[in-house]
Amino acid sequence: MKINILYIFWVILLFVAIGLVLRFANASNTTLFGSAETQGQIVNCDYPVLVQKIFVHAGDQIRKGDTLMLLERPELDNQVVQKDNEKQVNRAEQVAKAGTVDNELERLKSDHFTKINDLESQIKLLEAEEKAQASVRLLVENGKPTANKSLLVEKINLLKNAVGVENQRYSAQFKELNQQKQAEISVFDSKVNSVDQELTFLESAKGKLVLLAPIDGFVGSVQVFENEIAPQHKELMRINPKQPDIVKGFLPESAEVMYQLGDSVSLVSTTRPNVQAKGRLIGSTPQLVEMPMRLKKLQQYNSWGREIFIKLRNDNTFFIGEKIIITISSKQ
Repeated sequence: MKINILYIFWVILLFVAIGLVLRFANASNTTLFGSAETQGQIVNCDYPVLVQKIFVHAGDQIRKGDTLMLLERPELDNQVVQKDNEKQVNRAEQVAKAGTVDNELERLKSDHFTKINDLESQIKLLEAEEKAQASVRLLVENGKPTANKSLLVEKINLLKNAVGVENQRYSAQFKELNQQKQAEISVFDSKVNSVDQELTFLESAKGKLVLLAPIDGFVGSVQVFENEIAPQHKELMRINPKQPDIVKGFLPESAEVMYQLGDSVSLVSTTRPNVQAKGRLIGSTPQLVEMPMRLKKLQQYNSWGREIFIKLRNDNTFFIGEKIIITISSKQ
């Protein structure tokens, strides 16, 4: 029997269709709405401050490092003055202590010099006397000196020993006073270094009183006025980036979508279809909340849903607040 080739073609096509259906049977796309938003950065201080000068206003474009505010903490200035005075007092005490030790060293040197001169003078006199007596003894003994030491020689030897003892005493006391001087210098240097570290910390704290822009963007809001005392942790200013950094969407309560954090989603502007981007699902809430009016598919009905949060790349071209179509690919 002759087989029609057309029948074979339709059979093959049927099997391909069945394969495609099986291939994508478990996959579906969910489309919902969201809005491009920015979390921004809150600028505040960890301590009460006086707002001395504000250099920007809400809506101003700023670049990272621009000066935003000049703040003041009067207690820091007082602490700096106190630490400077403490440092000067420590230095003065160090100079006074070092001067006292130097005076003792000078007295020690003078006393040592006097004693050594006195002993050496006595030795010279006794040596001269001994020399004269030795000449007499040679005459008396017919030029035959005896081996016995005279009393003068013994005195001379005692005086020379005294010179050695005095030199040792002087060296020991001189070393002790120098060690005392170095120890006191170390103590005062330690005190001065400690004060210097505290001054460095205070100067660093004063430097933080000049608030600089943490990012490029624009000033979203300014929450204080000049000459106002802002309490600890009060929001002083909010800085928003130039582009949105997150999309907040609402998953209708009737939708059953299987997804995981980290999944990639497709994003497109509702009014500018050519503006598209990819995002990454970073969070969701299990609580149902009423969906905003402009994000409802049927605005005449009340709708509820779960919030989801999608991270945007920094190079996205969405407007802040722009309505976005979110497409989530999920597996049933």
